[in-house]
Amino acid sequence: MKISIPFSGGWDSAITYFWLKHNGYSDDDLFLYNVEYGQPYAKAEAIAIKRIKQAYNLKIKTYKVNLLDQSNKPDIKDPTIPARNLLMVYFGIFGSDTVAISSPLGEYAPYQSYGKDDTFKKVQDKNPMAFEKMSDVLSALTGRNIKVRSFIESRTKTQWLTWMLENYPKDAEFILGTTVSCHSNDNYCGKCQPCLWKWCMMISNDITPNDYFTNKVDFESYAIKEAIDNLVHLNDITKETDLYHDHLKARYNELNIALGTLESKYGGTWKK
Repeated sequence: MKISIPFSGGWDSAITYFWLKHNGYSDDDLFLYNVEYGQPYAKAEAIAIKRIKQAYNLKIKTYKVNLLDQSNKPDIKDPTIPARNLLMVYFGIFGSDTVAISSPLGEYAPYQSYGKDDTFKKVQDKNPMAFEKMSDVLSALTGRNIKVRSFIESRTKTQWLTWMLENYPKDAEFILGTTVSCHSNDNYCGKCQPCLWKWCMMISNDITPNDYFTNKVDFESYAIKEAIDNLVHLNDITKETDLYHDHLKARYNELNIALGTLESKYGGTWKK
């Protein structure tokens, strides 16, 4: 079975690649591609992809579209790009009938700005129900049996780093220092949510973030304060029967373990 992987140059897509290779897939079995759609961090992604291509002698196809303009332009306060994963998946069907969206445990943690009814605003297109709907629609429109799924949904980002360090320690170091996980033009701004999650997984695996980050994580930044407040608030009101319960708990625990590690091992402090 051939599998397509939207390869953004980020940590999650790199993990998907290593996990599939670990389970017996060869490079000939995998169709790697990236989509340049006007994202503000496109240059950082391109640099990461180039380095990974050279290091592992990979073929990564590039598709270019013009998705963003002044009416649809993400920023650090609202980085949402509606239905972005649907666009990613669409290009994947040119390479195979199975498209691997890289969505680890915790990615489907809901998002809610206080006073607004937009709990699922940032996760509508990266959850199991969305993947099933994408599969159904693309199958109906192409006359093929298209499957969209995440192969890495069993572990959090932090747990995947642990797995990489245990199985591919040299690769883990390279991937950590190469992949993009930031919403700014320069990697590791320390002020956005992707920086927070990457910081969490490094702290919890006894890796000093300052060796990789351009700036220290700023717990007073709008995006990071909002992320922490959001998790604390939703953890208090979420029921076990809610669809996103497991993802919310996983991300909530991932954050708290990292903050606890910061205080106990590194003597650091943080403010909510």
